[in-house]
Amino acid sequence: MKKLQKYLSVLLLASTSLLTTTPSYALSLGDLLMGMVVPKIMGQSDEARVKTTETVLANVSNILDLYKLDNFRYPTTGQGLDALITPVADAKNFPEGGYLKGGYPKDGWQNELQYVSPGTEGRPYDLFSLGADGEQGGEGIDADIYAKL
Repeated sequence: MKKLQKYLSVLLLASTSLLTTTPSYALSLGDLLMGMVVPKIMGQSDEARVKTTETVLANVSNILDLYKLDNFRYPTTGQGLDALITPVADAKNFPEGGYLKGGYPKDGWQNELQYVSPGTEGRPYDLFSLGADGEQGGEGIDADIYAKL
């Protein structure tokens, strides 16, 4: 990040000196610089949101495993992730305060996680984010991100 800040400082200084000497070229250079710098910054932001989402999914997956250890099964689709916060009728063991403290976890775009049990392809459950667009499917940052079981 420091490297990026230094890079931006140099670019800003260069465009400022051009602005004072040759205004017609400065606008073109400024547009070019923005075209190069903004996508890099935005790409890092998207990458950070994907990493955040992967971390949240891994943590919730671990909590689901703890739930199964205590209750001998995963929550049903109907019970959903709410079963980690509020005890369900058939819960054998439930820690005081629940499994999740501080509310429902969200993905890097502040969308709710999706939970289905049983999962597809023989998995005990599917835990996933709908990606940046919040809709099923998609490509790139809009692609669904699944917990690795």
